[in-house]
Amino acid sequence: MNQPRLLSRNGSRVSSSNEDFQQNETAPSSIESSSTQNNPRVLPKLTPTKYISRYLWDDPGKPNGVASIRIEQLPDKNGSMVAWKDWLEQQNSTTTTANNPQIDTLLSSDSTSLRVIIHGQDGCLYELKLDPLFEKVKTVTTKVSTKRLIIHLHKHENKGKVWPHPYQSKTKIN
Repeated sequence: MNQPRLLSRNGSRVSSSNEDFQQNETAPSSIESSSTQNNPRVLPKLTPTKYISRYLWDDPGKPNGVASIRIEQLPDKNGSMVAWKDWLEQQNSTTTTANNPQIDTLLSSDSTSLRVIIHGQDGCLYELKLDPLFEKVKTVTTKVSTKRLIIHLHKHENKGKVWPHPYQSKTKIN
């Protein structure tokens, strides 16, 4: 009398009698096949992302405290590299007006890692990850030219100090 009762099974109400319970019970395989036929699961289309591994790092250690990253090549579909100039021409050939590509720069909450995302006209993303940077960055600016993409990192402190390449910064050279 004080036992738990099954109130519904497979979306239909179950009565307390054994006859109704046996009539409402169906094989799990038939339930799964009917539910997948009626409601096919649609997976979201993932945007293809290509990671940028070739770039130039420049920090002359000037008092203005600006380090630069130059991207002159982007990865191609075949895994080879395409020049920035050729990629930019290809992007502008798909539209009637010559527009600069959309470029997002994302700093981490502690300002020690950077992600640069370049949006292509074909829906492809190009991403550069720099994690960790040598020290904190105050702001990031980008400049698109016909030959390259230049990313300026404005240092937060120690503006005259030269930062090493980001892959060397993992050891924190003093």
